[in-house]
Amino acid sequence: MTYQDKISRQLSGFSIILGWIVATLMALLVLDVWLAVLDRYVLHLQIIWTEALARYIMMWAIFLSMPIIIVRRENIALTFLNDKLPPRMQIIARIIVDIISTLFYGFVAFYGISFAESGKNAISAFFDYPMSWAYYSIPVSFTLMTVVSLVVVVSDVLRYVGGDNEKQGV
Repeated sequence: MTYQDKISRQLSGFSIILGWIVATLMALLVLDVWLAVLDRYVLHLQIIWTEALARYIMMWAIFLSMPIIIVRRENIALTFLNDKLPPRMQIIARIIVDIISTLFYGFVAFYGISFAESGKNAISAFFDYPMSWAYYSIPVSFTLMTVVSLVVVVSDVLRYVGGDNEKQGV
């Protein structure tokens, strides 16, 4: 088993674990929204926290699903220019774009920490908790995205240097 195959297996395992976390959050989201609808039309208990909880669960679910998208290379990309390049240049172009993306993810993760910290002073009206617990979805997910993207870039560079272009999708 090559080093690249080990990296691929580790990323796949990480993606599966994170996928279960996101699936659990989505199940909680469905239950929360179902409770809100049931309350509005049947129970009439006026449960006021369901909308806020749905918003926070959705934030975490969406942001935590982003590293999975990077691992699977299912992110949206404009490839019309890249498709016109020769196969080896396509790989180089993709590595360059992935490096720029990794730097962006790291930038957002770094500055997302101060954003989340600023939420310590803001209190959620419904839960009496600091808003930082919701805002931390940004630096946590972007840190995961940075690490995953960096591992993907290193793996791609190793494949490029080793001449293994078949696993590149080119």
